[in-house]
Order: sequence, then structure tokens, then C-alpha cells
Amino acid sequence: MSNTVGKILESAGHLKMLLAKGKSVSRREVNDLRDAFDKLHQHVEPYEYSKKATQCDNLLKQLTEQVEGDANAATGDVEGHAKKENWKFMNIPGRRRLQTLIVSLFLFFTGVPFFLILTALLILNWVTFPLMVLYGAYMLYSRPQHPVKKQGWYVKASFWKHYSDYFPIRLVVPKTVRQKFSDKKNYIFAYHPHGVHTFGAMVNFAADANNLSEMLPGIKIHVQTLSLNFWIPFWRELFFFGGCGDASAGCIRKTLKAGPGESVLLVVGGAEESLMSMPGTNELTLTKRKGFVKLALEAGSPLVPVYAFGETNVYDNLAAGKPKLQKFLLKMQKKLGFALPLIHGRGYFNYHFGILPHRRPIVVVVGAPLELPRISQPTTDDVEKWHKKYVEALTALYLENKDAYDLNSTGLKIVR
Repeated sequence: MSNTVGKILESAGHLKMLLAKGKSVSRREVNDLRDAFDKLHQHVEPYEYSKKATQCDNLLKQLTEQVEGDANAATGDVEGHAKKENWKFMNIPGRRRLQTLIVSLFLFFTGVPFFLILTALLILNWVTFPLMVLYGAYMLYSRPQHPVKKQGWYVKASFWKHYSDYFPIRLVVPKTVRQKFSDKKNYIFAYHPHGVHTFGAMVNFAADANNLSEMLPGIKIHVQTLSLNFWIPFWRELFFFGGCGDASAGCIRKTLKAGPGESVLLVVGGAEESLMSMPGTNELTLTKRKGFVKLALEAGSPLVPVYAFGETNVYDNLAAGKPKLQKFLLKMQKKLGFALPLIHGRGYFNYHFGILPHRRPIVVVVGAPLELPRISQPTTDDVEKWHKKYVEALTALYLENKDAYDLNSTGLKIVR
């Protein structure tokens, strides 16, 4: 209990600091911390609280009072509140409107159509047509050299803060964990679960909205994503600015050999796992995912488990409970190479249906590195052995943090 109270207290202290700086804090994330604290102490009277618990209780009360009257702290996605305010056109704070706009530009379901329409308009304009021909040639013949260097102005840009605050997305890297990293090593960060869009991975590892570079100085993390993203005009540049790679074995090997601190982040469950994403669940595709372990053994790179609590909560799955539809979507994913999840979230002026993600907290927790030996040609037994150790480390990370950040889910399930 003491360990969980410490995590809640640390998170509450971070929110208090953000409010003092005039940053956004949502009522829902404060309520989630309060619910986690109350569940731990449901059979304990306040006068029986430990000193740490009393401090935590008082801090949560202060936070609740501060966000209660703040219009920017409301989301409309808190249970019991959405039905009361299904549609709302007026009196939405400008900060929240800005957050929605920025998320729209960086959301696959809205950003890609926008850039494709922009491309078509530029091609059809006789003034910009020659420039688009040159850009097309550049896309075809000028391939990036991995690892692509991150652009500091981009990953630290203020719009990523607004993107992060939309949900909001928080990052937890305990001090004891930070001490176990070395800027001389090359790491493979493994992110779970995929969710629909891996929002936490983009905010914390492609961008630097929550200051991961200060927590792990010298560790340069390159998010690996679908190669499809690098063939969409203009959209591709967003990934290059963030130093992303194409998730191929060759790209990963090259990045890990590029120099001290050069590391990668893989969303291990991939597109297949995204089809299982639904609120209140933590279903992982991991049993058959062993390629990342083999790559880690070949390079002698430590594996770092990363768990995003709440990543699956931001979209509802329309295929949930429909086995035939799920089977069809899985077949389509295998043929296309990417998933087409049937999802719904919220809209621009309503809280109950739309393509935008729900404003629900995501807490990304980074675990301690799992040190692996370097084996130039790992056997099947080697891979199996270290895959099992990794699953144990990931499970331990989840169990250690679930009481603070995952109060209402069905628990961790490795289903494939």
C-alpha cells in the first residue's frame, strides 16, 4: 500500500506543480487519483492514515478544489457527465479548442485526409504544380538515412504541450529507474498496449512534450512506425522531424549501431493489437512477438518495458463482442499490412460520437532496463528464454502500478 500511496502522492505533486505554472490539469485525472487513494483506504479511518497518506489526502483535496471551478479542467468525458452535455457549441474555453485543433492535425483519421486534399489542390494549381513535381521526385528518390536526427524546434514545440493536455498524457520515470540508464548504451523500448493510435508514444518519445530528454539525458529514442506513413505527402515530414524510423529489422539494427545512446521504441503489439483495443481492457499481442527480443540479443541492447495506462480508453470499439466482424478485420489487416479498426470517440461539438479521441488520461510508465547478453546468432532457446524474462518484467511493471493508474480495468491479459 505504501508504494502505491507514494506513486499517487508523486503524481498529485506533479499536477500541483503544473497548476502553479498555469498549465492544464483535468478533473478526471484528479478524480482518478482520488478514487485510487480511496480504494486503498476504504477500510481505514482518516485518523489511522500514515503520515504519507495524510499528506496525499490533503494534496488531493487541494487539487479537487482547484480544478472544480476551472473550465479548462472539464472534459465532458467523465462518466455521468457526458449525457448531460451531449452537444455544446458555445462557452468552450479557447485553450480546449486549440487542443482539439492540434490533435486533429496529428490524428491519422483526420490529418491524412487533410494532407491528401492539400496535395491534390496543390497539384491542380498551375502555380504550385511544378513544385509538387519536384516534391514527388524528392519523395521517390531521396530516402532518409537512419537514424534520422530529431529536430529540436519540432519535438519541443508548444503545440505538443497542447496535444498532450488534450487527454492529458503524463509520463512517469521513477528516479530509481533513471539511475539504471547509461548514455553509452543502446536501448530497445517496448511500448504496450498499442491502443488505436499510440498517443502516449508519439507525445513522449517522438516528441518531447513531457521532458523525457531531461529524465534520460543522452538517450536518443527513435519511434519505429509503419512504412506507409513515409509515403503520404507532407504527413511523412512530421515523422521525419520527430526522428522516426520504418520499423524494419534493417532500420532498427542500423539505429542501434549508430553510436552511444541511439535507441529505438517499438510498439510491439502492432496493428493486430489495435483491433482488440477497447476501454477498460489491457489485452496484449505478445506471445508470438519475439523478433524484438532477437534483435536485442544480436545487439546486446537492454529491453525497456513501457506501459501506457489508459491508452485503450480513448476510443470505443464497434467490433467488440462481434467475433465474425473481428475475424474479418484481422484478415483485412493481414492483407493490407495495416489495421482498419471500427471505432468511435467524440466529435468537435459533442461528447458521445465522432472520430476524435475521448479526453481521458493516459499515464505512460517507463520500467527498469532488462539487461541482455550479446549473442550474434541467438538460438530459438535463447530467444524463448529472454522473451519469458521480458514478459515477467512487463507483468511486474503493470502490477506495480495498476492500483495507482489502472483502477477500473479488467487487468492485464496476454491473449496472442
